[in-house]
Amino acid sequence: SPSLKIDKKRAMGLMFPPESDVAQSMLAGKPLTKLENFSGTQFMVRYEPIKDMVKGDVIGMFMTSVDFSVYLTNVKDSIRTLKVGKTGYFYVLDARPDKAGTLIIHPAQEGENIIEAKDSSGHEFIKEIVQKKSGLIFYPWMNAKLGDTNPRTKLVSYTHFPQWDWVVAGGSYVDEFTEEVTRLRTQFFGIAAGVVALISIVLFFI
Repeated sequence: SPSLKIDKKRAMGLMFPPESDVAQSMLAGKPLTKLENFSGTQFMVRYEPIKDMVKGDVIGMFMTSVDFSVYLTNVKDSIRTLKVGKTGYFYVLDARPDKAGTLIIHPAQEGENIIEAKDSSGHEFIKEIVQKKSGLIFYPWMNAKLGDTNPRTKLVSYTHFPQWDWVVAGGSYVDEFTEEVTRLRTQFFGIAAGVVALISIVLFFI
């Protein structure tokens, strides 16, 4: 419950809406582990149903939690350091319906909701990522801060982490992916041409 006060006291009498994932899991007799935000602090919480020993009906719930804020900070810092190509990076989107599109982890826009962000063609690509939750997406993007004057094709790969309902995404411009391949291809052709020329010279003298 968002109103839970973290004061080292037992949280007795908490009520969860019937449509919540906690209530649904408990009514089904299944335990649930998830990340929760209580009074601005992130906790890893384990919910366990309490069953009637005679009939087996669910009559209550037991909850225990561990402060996860320090570990989460370390996870965020680790993800922020990951790079893709020259300018690419990883980020994490909240996929929960009430917070869909909020950037949980991002190098510059953390905490912002970008669900309505559009690419250069007007397509709401973030909404597609959050809805599909896993896959690949190509879209035109122009980053004026990087000096772009025309849209460049961007490639993003994304996957779903269902335990926390996160969508982890990472990508960069396609030309950055292909730049190294192009360099190696040019180098290969140059070497091949040199070998052919060398063979031609040897054959000429022979």
